[in-house]
Amino acid sequence: MPLLHSRVSKATYHGILEKVERKLNGWSAKFLSLAGRITLTQSVLQALPIYSMQTTRLPTAIITKIEQHCRRFIWSGNSEVKKLHLINGLGLKNLTLMNEALLMKLGWGLLVNSNSYWAQVLCSKYGFDPNTMSTSLPTKYGSYLWKAIGRIWPKVLQGLRWNVRDGKRILAPIPEAILHDWVVDAISVDGSWNWGRFGFLLPHNVVLMIAAIKPPSPDSEADQFYWGSSNSGMFTARTAYNLLLGNLVQDEEVRWKSIWKWRGPHRIRTFLWLAAKDRIKCKAELYRRHIGVDMICMRCGYAAEDTAHALRDCATSRRIWNMLLTGHETADFFTLPTRDWIFANIQGMGNHGSNQEWSCIFGVAIWCIWVARNHMVRDIRVRAEEIIRTCEAFQSDRGLRVQKMFGWLPPRWPYYKLNSDGARKGSGLASAGGLIRDATGRWHGGFCMNIGICSVTIAEL
Repeated sequence: MPLLHSRVSKATYHGILEKVERKLNGWSAKFLSLAGRITLTQSVLQALPIYSMQTTRLPTAIITKIEQHCRRFIWSGNSEVKKLHLINGLGLKNLTLMNEALLMKLGWGLLVNSNSYWAQVLCSKYGFDPNTMSTSLPTKYGSYLWKAIGRIWPKVLQGLRWNVRDGKRILAPIPEAILHDWVVDAISVDGSWNWGRFGFLLPHNVVLMIAAIKPPSPDSEADQFYWGSSNSGMFTARTAYNLLLGNLVQDEEVRWKSIWKWRGPHRIRTFLWLAAKDRIKCKAELYRRHIGVDMICMRCGYAAEDTAHALRDCATSRRIWNMLLTGHETADFFTLPTRDWIFANIQGMGNHGSNQEWSCIFGVAIWCIWVARNHMVRDIRVRAEEIIRTCEAFQSDRGLRVQKMFGWLPPRWPYYKLNSDGARKGSGLASAGGLIRDATGRWHGGFCMNIGICSVTIAEL
């Protein structure tokens, strides 16, 4: 780490670029597959600037140059030669956001470790009190580090959440009429929420979120804050990165993760990802990039060889699928859009036998069909049998998941057992219920309730 006594520029951190270039010069990319180059980029090249990013904001020019080296190494095997880049992504980190996430860790440290020596030095030097929860830092005059923390400070507060205890530390985030009230002021005499004081001022979904929170009590300890983007409440650079990326749990994210969690070789996972993105080098894609002279399929003569045609709809590919699908439902298999077709089969959602078994067969088959297409393999029956043998060998090495059944166990006499459960809809609405039974399984009582809008963890508790 350089000691910064002057203005930070590209030359200050040029040593990081030199490390990246030395790594690239020592690798023989021609012996590496696309999957191998991606793995090296993720584990080595993108890890080199992490140490410096933890304590400073790297210049944009440095980050841009590192990302350029990474992309050129992946797609051309050489950081100096520019070749066809099929698509960005491939699980590579956005280094600018990663830099901000690591600096957010320092900002979070000012809040949770305000008594540490480094935090006391910074706060006393720049006259900042972390207990005030100020929305900005005084960064008009300060070091390069302090200004970097000041830039990401609002994002730190964005991920902060309060754990309501006595309600005397949290300002109520509600309209001007009661803007400066504490949360404890919104409690009625009987200890429940005083909805008549603020309920009519808030949207219905916010009211449901507050209803899921236990009202503060004067007997409780002081209010505490936690990191809201993490299930454990602890700050991590990963959850901060996801917050900046806006890539929290969504249905679309789960679909893409199913490809990278597919149980098979990494080169096939990479190919499945490219196929789902419609970026494999079929003739239609090459023609779109002004590389090919036509889009005609070289196997069947069809006018346009796109991803779906190359992997599924071509007469040559279709014969392989018909062999693999013998005895199974094929109504939707040849009609789904390309992306939905890949996701449905990778997730084992079709009626093609065991979910895990078909997911493996489909992944290996789609890869073998592409290899056969590239080499113009004509022996279709041998290829289909090879696919099945490969999948059987792969599954015998890994083993299938064992399913275990669980049942209710009665308590000892004369005790009673309370079983409860909670559930949450996609809209956020949560509910819970439970029942009490004795040693003979006889029902003695039960309950059900609407909780409001909360996480599934709160619903279970």
